[in-house]
Formats: sequence, structure tokens, C-alpha cells
Amino acid sequence: MLAELLAPWPIRRSANWVQHVNAVQTEAELAAIQRAILRGQPYGDDRWTKRIATRLALETTLTPRGRPRKTADGIGSRHLLRSRCETCGTVYSPGN
Repeated sequence: MLAELLAPWPIRRSANWVQHVNAVQTEAELAAIQRAILRGQPYGDDRWTKRIATRLALETTLTPRGRPRKTADGIGSRHLLRSRCETCGTVYSPGN
């Protein structure tokens, strides 16, 4: 009955498929699966994940959430886009 609901496999199934599916995941594999689920990112090896994320416009799911961290010198990367008026001290950002 279940076989009637499933589509045929597009490739030949390996002989140890059941053992592979039922195998216990390592802590790293579990963390990667959880991250993929929480972030909505593709799950797979790095090369495949990047390629599929680009194809599906999911690149933001591969980058850390939130504001970029400050660098070791205490200046964030966005600071480089700002300029300060030497006369009055006003900080100008792009678009000002």
C-alpha cells in the first residue's frame, strides 16, 4: 500500500539504504541539520549548499544573523563608509 503512494526512485537505491537512513548522526551532523531547518537553508556539503542557495536566492540564509561584529580595532566595517566633517564633527553616511 505504501509503495503505491511513492514515486519510483530516479536512481538505483543502494543495497544498504535502510541502514544508512537509520544510522545515528554525529553531533556535527545534527547541528548542521538543525541550523538548516532553523535558517531555512539548503542542507548538504558546502559546495552544493552554496550553489543551490545562489540558484534559489537563499544566500542570506548562509550568513550570520544580525549586525556585523566589530573588528579587533573596534571599528565596524560600516564605519569605513562614513566620513566626519573636520570643522563641525558631523558624521556623514552614504546618501547624506
